[in-house]
Amino acid sequence: MTFINQRIIKRPTLFASSKRNFGNLLTHYETGQDATPPPDPDPTPDPVAFTTSWNTNGGIVEANLTGISSHRTSEVIVLTRDNGAVLATLAENNVGSWTLSHDEGTSYGTYIYNVRLDGVIKSTFSRDYQPNTPTFTTNFSSNSAKSISCGVQNITNPHNSFTVKLAKLDGTVLDTQVLNDASSFFLQYTEVDYGTYDYQVLLNDTQVATHTHTWPRPEPTFTTGWTKSGLAITADLSSITGAHPDFYAYLCRSDGTTLATHQFQTGQTATSLSHTETDYGTFTYQLKLGTSVVSSHTETYVRPTPTYTASFSTNELTLTASITNIANAHNSFAITLERDDGTVLSTHTLAENETSFNFTQTESLYATYNYVVKINGTQTDTHTATYTPPPTPTFDIALTNDNLAITATLTNIVNPDPYYTVSIHNDTSTQIASHTFSTSDTSVVLTWNETTYGVKTYTVKINGTTSSTETITLTDPNASTTITPTVLPSIDSSAVWGAWGWEYRHRVSEANQEIYGLWDTDNDDWYFNGGFSIKVDTDNNTWADNGPTYPYSVVENSDGTVSLSAPDTGLLYKFTKPTTASWISTSTPTIQSVSINNGAWTDHTFTPDDNAVSGKYAWDLQHDAGSGFYKIGDLHSLEYIPGYGWFVINVNGDGFGDVSPTSSTSGTYLDANGTSQSFSSNFASSSNGVLTIAHGGGTITLNEADFFTNGVLPTPTFRTGTSQGFAFTSGLYKNNGYTAVLDDEANSSSGKLVNGVCQWEWDLPDIGGGRLYSGENNIMYFVPGTAEDNGTWFHGTTSTGGTAGTRNGRVIDFGESATFDETSAFVDGLVPYGDIP
Repeated sequence: MTFINQRIIKRPTLFASSKRNFGNLLTHYETGQDATPPPDPDPTPDPVAFTTSWNTNGGIVEANLTGISSHRTSEVIVLTRDNGAVLATLAENNVGSWTLSHDEGTSYGTYIYNVRLDGVIKSTFSRDYQPNTPTFTTNFSSNSAKSISCGVQNITNPHNSFTVKLAKLDGTVLDTQVLNDASSFFLQYTEVDYGTYDYQVLLNDTQVATHTHTWPRPEPTFTTGWTKSGLAITADLSSITGAHPDFYAYLCRSDGTTLATHQFQTGQTATSLSHTETDYGTFTYQLKLGTSVVSSHTETYVRPTPTYTASFSTNELTLTASITNIANAHNSFAITLERDDGTVLSTHTLAENETSFNFTQTESLYATYNYVVKINGTQTDTHTATYTPPPTPTFDIALTNDNLAITATLTNIVNPDPYYTVSIHNDTSTQIASHTFSTSDTSVVLTWNETTYGVKTYTVKINGTTSSTETITLTDPNASTTITPTVLPSIDSSAVWGAWGWEYRHRVSEANQEIYGLWDTDNDDWYFNGGFSIKVDTDNNTWADNGPTYPYSVVENSDGTVSLSAPDTGLLYKFTKPTTASWISTSTPTIQSVSINNGAWTDHTFTPDDNAVSGKYAWDLQHDAGSGFYKIGDLHSLEYIPGYGWFVINVNGDGFGDVSPTSSTSGTYLDANGTSQSFSSNFASSSNGVLTIAHGGGTITLNEADFFTNGVLPTPTFRTGTSQGFAFTSGLYKNNGYTAVLDDEANSSSGKLVNGVCQWEWDLPDIGGGRLYSGENNIMYFVPGTAEDNGTWFHGTTSTGGTAGTRNGRVIDFGESATFDETSAFVDGLVPYGDIP
């Protein structure tokens, strides 16, 4: 700062008179010569006067002097600190209005300023000069659990005398930053626990912002297992992480009724919730974490079957069966005394807590009887009682036939007696002929007719006791003796013999096997005199090498093909295993009536559909009391579709009465004739050979095998399917955002024939639009196997063959490219299989 003048030399000033006359000119003689002396100066001149006002602008302080007396000459007017240090000086002779100023710059502090006139303080001013208060914006965020971050940015007027603080509302300081410059920064703090917290931002000690943040505590995770013991159900929680008393687990029924409650404890890793039912039945449970269902479980408590002791005694023709020591008696159980052929002789329904009762059975004929005691149809005890009869007849028997007419001739009969009846039963135990002996019988002829050709086995019984088993073969006189197929075409042109165009042809029939030899198509003759042959076992339709030389190895593949190879040549030949051949039986199973003795339809019978369709398995529901059929004409109540299951159906294909679904499999299915059928729901289920129909009036259970005369359910020969787009579960395709889409050829979802085999194809879409594969090209394709879980998936286009993926159950692996669940590739998860027409 430049000062005007800090040292003033005052000179005497002479006035014309002792009185002030501002109109007179002051005369100052400085020559030293004599002259007329002026009048004496005014002994008391008027002092210089002015008024002072103060202004500040940042670091600048201004003393505004106004009205400085016009007679001022050399009087010293200065701006000083309170210690006298001169900051600014007004030049001599300056009168009127002037400003003295000083700039403190960035020297902040508390100052006292004076305006002095010849050293006398005329005005005083004090101020607290501090830097401008900084301004800034705040932005709260949380990038991880329990961590709060406050961004401080857009800073103005930074100064190291200011500190920004992140604090709690109670003043607890969590983080600080001195405002040395305008650079943005973050204040951060991590809480020790979850919850809701209030924060404030302080500039020094002044609040400039507040924020409330909540970190919800993560719910515990755990694995749920269900165990049953008697009537008690236990939900076992294991591998618990994040346990805390804020959380509760509830064992509930499906309607929300709470059965047990558990409050988690910190650090807990395992616990369990239990409930004991008061009665038997089927119950659905839920395990809830708070209000969220994390696991559901359905448990059936089966009432324990009563136990008892059965003892037998006979008197003449009367049998007494004593049932004693009964435990767990209940009126849902009935004990029957039966013959070993299933004839019910007597039935007793148990009463609650009953402990004993007796059966009595009086026979009319002397014989040996096999008695069976059953409870609800399950055999528990047997007893054989012999009432000595007349000597059993003996005889020779011979079976002959005229086409389908059978004659059984009994000769050399010994001990014929009217007490005995000889009967003949077919392979389903149905009696087809009988004769009661007379004492004069020496020979007997029995006749009956069959409806089909083939090997027929009959059981000859005397008074129900097996005497012998007889077999006869009925040969269709019009049947062809040609073995089919005659040729096993090559399906792999890369195989040695396939590449040569050679083929395997039927060569000769032998007992229980058919022999196929290698045919040299170049020379139109058997190669190696037919020595390179293979064979099929006609009893079980399995293929093997035939002889000591090539091909050595014959392997039936999971995709329904057969490979021939040798160690020194590799693959020699490959063909599709025949599914229809002269040695493969194609007989259609027949159905029969089934009586219902439990559940809502007790005293009803499922009878074969009165408007039967060949190859279709359907039953009407009939009331045993004679009130007629519930379904007649082209309708039926129950249908079985091989490969899909059982359907309880109504007129419009939906639910039947009060039946509830035990499974849900809606869609279109192929019946035994390959005809499409549509159902909206599957209202019946089967497990371990038991058919279950869930009815509001009581669940019905029946043995599946009872519906078919041979006791074996028909198996499907094929199932088609509808393909769809699907997502990959892992691999490069998934990582790069690709999904499989249907091949862009027309009707690709229904499959297409390639070399006579139906297959399904998929493309990959280009992420930028369009397809990576189009037209005849494709990224993968599927060839059905003999079952729904052994088809072959190929990675690559059909034209080049592709590379077969590997299978782990239903998961297909294309190596590093992709893995996926094959059921996701078809609508309703129905993967095609078999020889699809």
